[in-house]
Amino acid sequence: MKQWFIKTCSPIILVVSAVFLLSACSELLEGIVSEVLNQATEQTNDEETEHETNEGSDHSTSNNDSNSNGNDNDVNNEANDSQTNGNTNNEVIGENDSNNDDGVTNDNEVYTEGAGNSSNNVRVGGKYHIVDDEIFFANHKENNHLYKMNDDGSNSSQLTNHSVRDIHVIGDWVYYIELAGPYEEKSLNKIKIDGTDSEVIINEPVLDLHYYQGELLFVMENEEMQAPHIHRLSLDNDNLEILPYATSGFSMSGDNIVFYSLDGYNLGDIHGNDVQHMSDEGYGEFIFEGTDLYFTRGDGGTGLFRFSTDDWQLTNVIEDRIDYFNVDENSIYFSTAASEAQRNVYKSDRDGNNVEPINSVIYSIHVFDSILFGEFMRQGYVSYYMIEKATFNSKEIVPD
Repeated sequence: MKQWFIKTCSPIILVVSAVFLLSACSELLEGIVSEVLNQATEQTNDEETEHETNEGSDHSTSNNDSNSNGNDNDVNNEANDSQTNGNTNNEVIGENDSNNDDGVTNDNEVYTEGAGNSSNNVRVGGKYHIVDDEIFFANHKENNHLYKMNDDGSNSSQLTNHSVRDIHVIGDWVYYIELAGPYEEKSLNKIKIDGTDSEVIINEPVLDLHYYQGELLFVMENEEMQAPHIHRLSLDNDNLEILPYATSGFSMSGDNIVFYSLDGYNLGDIHGNDVQHMSDEGYGEFIFEGTDLYFTRGDGGTGLFRFSTDDWQLTNVIEDRIDYFNVDENSIYFSTAASEAQRNVYKSDRDGNNVEPINSVIYSIHVFDSILFGEFMRQGYVSYYMIEKATFNSKEIVPD
């Protein structure tokens, strides 16, 4: 019985033991696998955490770098703003600016619209240019030779031994047209303001010498063209450009140019863009101020007219005879003399209204910021008058 039991049960016991052994091994293996997986998971999590930390650190560093660069940019911008403001605050050329020998500003200086004489003054002869307390002028007693003097007539000195017109003081130089006769242009010249040096820039007759932002503009013949055209000469690099505008004279307001040709008045600009025809009027005296062209017909007997480029309308603003005139941003200044005994100078608004007598006689009207300037000539006597725009108070100036 015992042997049978042993014989019979031994296989069963072995199977059961094997089962228990396998179960125990399975649990042990499962524990090992689980531990390995847990360690692997923890390591992965640690690596991810470290990566995120590093990434955050990198982002932080990047942000800091970005902020640093932004600060650098701010500093640069402030420096640029400072430099720009410095340029903006520079004084007008011809008013204590320091320029190089070519009459051209240095890198840290800027040309401004106030440099040189105004286009309006050029249109009335350009015989005077006032800079600070000095007057550069064509001396009527000395055959219109170029002189300079203090604004009280003292320290008068001669700069040229030839006649001039269209005077522009730009930096240390005076640019002008040399005349061979009263109405005969000879050349474009420049001379130091102290008279120590001079140069003929263009040894050809030029007309209507204007200045705008570092360039001289004038009318000159050209071999390639059949008629005189407007030219632009850079004072910076001597580049000469021909604009496609055939004319005998022009007036400027900012970038815009009004010029007279065979078909009347036309509107262009300093870039040579397409022409807009304005009016078929016959030739007279004309000045372009702001967006308005003021002009006379012939000898001025029919008054003063205004052509507006805002609405393209023509208006007879002053019906009285116009002997000569000038215009600024607010007013018209004019003489209506039909005879010498009746000569006077008047001021009106830009519409020709609110006319006031100035009660001073000058034979040309040059307009500056706060004053009018012109000459008085009678029976061989010559003097100059400076008239305050606001009060009409006048001061006679006689060169010593």
